Amino acid sequence: MNPNLEALRPYPFERLLRLKAGTAPPAQLQHIGLSIGEPRHEPPQLASVAAWNEDAHAADNRRLYQEKFARVLPLLAPLMSVARPQGAFYLWSALNEDDERFARELLAQQHLTVLPGSYRGLDAGRGNPVARHVRISLVPGVDTCVEAAERLRTFLMRR
Repeated sequence: MNPNLEALRPYPFERLLRLKAGTAPPAQLQHIGLSIGEPRHEPPQLASVAAWNEDAHAADNRRLYQEKFARVLPLLAPLMSVARPQGAFYLWSALNEDDERFARELLAQQHLTVLPGSYRGLDAGRGNPVARHVRISLVPGVDTCVEAAERLRTFLMRR
């Protein structure tokens, strides 16, 4: 048995479940998850077969992400540190506060989930280099991403 098992940390999924525990988001708002960014599609092997047989889906996907970034960034950039990534499906934003508290309050007030950066990194003795950041995944559809950006904007403006 590995003697370092006690050093393992919970997966981000498990940590998000704990973050959500005891939070009562507004019932009138449908939940939007921009936290992990796991695509919701056919099993990977079926997607892989389709991907190897044609390339149009990749061009469509790039177009959709370009549209998401074009519509979401103008809403958020005036209020938080975000920039168009060179090759990612998410925005990465530095915060001036605790990332887990930020995510918990956002969920409680706007029924919107983002991933605290500290859930992605480790403290290697000098602090967690991605603490005080959040990852905002833009995997949902364009309209859902825009609605989420509007909710996040409302949240930021009320602070």
